[in-house]
Amino acid sequence: MPDDGARLRVLLVDDEPAVLEGLELQLGRRYEVHGTTQPTQALKMIDTMAPFAIVLSDMRMPGMDGAALLREIRNRQPHGVRMLLSGHADVGSAIAAVNDGGVFRFLTKPCPPAQLLAAFDAAAQHYRVQAAERALLEQTLRGAIKALAEVLAVVDPAGHGQALRVQQLSLELAKELAFAPGWSLEVAALLSSIGRVSLPAEVLQRLHAGEIPLPDEAAMLARLPKLTDRLLAAIPRLEPARAILLLSHEQPLPEGWATDFGSGTLATLGRCAAILRVAEGFDTLLTHGYGSAEALGVLRARKVAGDAAVIDALESLRARDQGRVSVRQLPIAMLQPGMVIAGDLCTTAGQLLVTRGFVISESFLARLTNFSRGRVREPVLVMVPDGQTTPAETRSDSLQTAESP
Repeated sequence: MPDDGARLRVLLVDDEPAVLEGLELQLGRRYEVHGTTQPTQALKMIDTMAPFAIVLSDMRMPGMDGAALLREIRNRQPHGVRMLLSGHADVGSAIAAVNDGGVFRFLTKPCPPAQLLAAFDAAAQHYRVQAAERALLEQTLRGAIKALAEVLAVVDPAGHGQALRVQQLSLELAKELAFAPGWSLEVAALLSSIGRVSLPAEVLQRLHAGEIPLPDEAAMLARLPKLTDRLLAAIPRLEPARAILLLSHEQPLPEGWATDFGSGTLATLGRCAAILRVAEGFDTLLTHGYGSAEALGVLRARKVAGDAAVIDALESLRARDQGRVSVRQLPIAMLQPGMVIAGDLCTTAGQLLVTRGFVISESFLARLTNFSRGRVREPVLVMVPDGQTTPAETRSDSLQTAESP
């Protein structure tokens, strides 16, 4: 089998220990093999371990047959390749397995080693090709979403600034929770403010200022989650991100989505939604003048299901990260990619360019150069990670070294 690097992880399920041991011996040299005799244990492994590239299940097992097991595994881990092994190769079982479980191969007992290895090699090749195609599609989609977000930054810089802060905090919370949310959480956070394009400019200004919305404005805000979902519905492959956004606002999913996602995937999306909800709520409270401790207290008082563990992680994260950055006032010429705007950046005429929390990028620095000298308020208040130096500081250090005896 051509080897492109790491050994693929496979899961074997057979209620006969002797058969399972034989399969593990035949496949162990080429794959990272995990086996179990219990279908319920197989589902636990699917939920708690890293994704399996290939799953091979026996057909006849107590409690749950192979077709039903592979169907459930498909719901929880749709991208793995599934194969069925059976000593009872009746047509009905084969049809059920292929239709309901998306089975790649149907093998019969006893399966000769050469046939078994050939089937696994074909499954591995299929998995790698599909993974490469998904990666390409996701990169293309990420690029399109990034371009969309940059356009939104011009229309609603305050909303875009908050989306960037929420995105960063959401990813930090996921890491603190030892949770791998995938790219959908990142996309959901970045596009969370897209519905704000429908709001009048004066309403956006009131939101940015932290003012209490008027009754008609509150009604507009209540409609934003569904409006956001309608806007994103035109973009393919964003269903998981759309689900996260709806769940984060405690909105029901469209009919049929819960079945399509499967119980395992739906649970993951719910956890992503809790992370996004806490990150967005925390950032909003800070923007409205609350301190970190006060904001955490407000979030705890809401007692939304699933949020308590995320709030605990946020509290630990904030306590550990204090003192890791310094705030500096720098001229535009000394700004660098990666620095974070610490206060709203405006033109001298009062036009808001970006809000607190905006991460400076190469494209943003290029945009600043399009303004004539003196049209942007300087110095710029930025947060700089400890250890990062500005060009002027680097030159100063070099001069001091050169002048040293």
